[in-house]
Amino acid sequence: MASVEVNETVNASIDRVWPLVADFAGVDKLMTTISSIEGKGEGVGMERHIRSDGMEGVIVERLETLDPSAHQLSYSITEETVAPLPFKSGHYLATVKMSETAGVTAINWRGEFEPNGVPEGQSERFAGALYRAMIKAIRRELGVE
Repeated sequence: MASVEVNETVNASIDRVWPLVADFAGVDKLMTTISSIEGKGEGVGMERHIRSDGMEGVIVERLETLDPSAHQLSYSITEETVAPLPFKSGHYLATVKMSETAGVTAINWRGEFEPNGVPEGQSERFAGALYRAMIKAIRRELGVE
């Protein structure tokens, strides 16, 4: 099992950052490469079906945990029919934890996964770049780049 952890801060209160991450079916507001997203269900257990520009197929992610009071959630990839991701479906779990100090939100984004057809380091670099891109998109959305 491979893993990667990204720790960064956003110069905004947790009350502004959390809703962007907790809106599980609204991730397309942050990622410009998403061409469509369809949410199925509500709360823990809901799925988001993601289609990305330039890719055939869909990535299905499931919300595994959601704890608004702790500002924490986790999600898994349950299925992917696009060009192979560097993680095996059913063997990927990401957790996002947030805390705030003096109006600055600390984000810990951690993924654990089994690489899919690539060396472990390559899958870790891909995941780390994805998490950093999401945090950068949060900053951009909040106007705090």
